Amino acid sequence: MQLFKWAMPFGALMVMSCANAGLPQAVGQWGGDHVRLTLEASGGRIEYDCGAGTIDTAVQLDAENRFSAKGKHEDYSSGKAAGSGPTDADAVPAVRGANYSGKIDGDQMSLTVRIDGDKVPRSFKLTRGKSVKLIRCL
Repeated sequence: MQLFKWAMPFGALMVMSCANAGLPQAVGQWGGDHVRLTLEASGGRIEYDCGAGTIDTAVQLDAENRFSAKGKHEDYSSGKAAGSGPTDADAVPAVRGANYSGKIDGDQMSLTVRIDGDKVPRSFKLTRGKSVKLIRCL
């Protein structure tokens, strides 16, 4: 009877592991032009030259290696917006909701970031393991 108690959970774990064995893992460092994405099992962080964001849930790939996850985004500023006159350089950036979606093909990722309030989504091509140097806003 004791063996049966251990065999059932172990068998269920093996079935779940095998079901996801064919899907590539999204976890790791991804880099592209002016963007760095770090994904962990529970979510991630994205950094741009003049902004950053979080992915607040695990990135789950479907059978076609696509994903969609919710998170947050904030744009950094030099403290002056073009044509608007002086602003407070020490102001805390506004945090907005964001949806991160994309597709992984081997070591390549197509990423689209839709930020609440923006009309045009941001699109990126990322490579697994690519090191990126970001140029911060001045």
